[in-house]
Amino acid sequence: MSAHACGVLAAALPGCPTLERLDLSMNPFGDMGAWGLAWALPECSRLRELDLSSCEVGDDGADELLEALDANTTLATLDLRGNKIHPKHVLGRDVARVRLEFQRPVLSSVFAV
Repeated sequence: MSAHACGVLAAALPGCPTLERLDLSMNPFGDMGAWGLAWALPECSRLRELDLSSCEVGDDGADELLEALDANTTLATLDLRGNKIHPKHVLGRDVARVRLEFQRPVLSSVFAV
């Protein structure tokens, strides 16, 4: 799923009042797709689990998603395993509901020879 397709899906999410679990894992939509989902999360009052593992989400996308958690108290689990969130990146306040282990290494633009 591309970032654009993820944004289209995110726009439709608030219209799905019975959706409790959404698994979008293994879709490389990155930060752009994560931003679209984050903007829709406050309107998804029934969503309990969101799996975004291995979706190429980086620090910026994670920040947006964690900020959206503040507005969505029903979301019990946000799975961000296997993404590109830097281990030293300072995350938001409520990380108790977030699975962050097993982050993929972020490659530097400078290569050692």
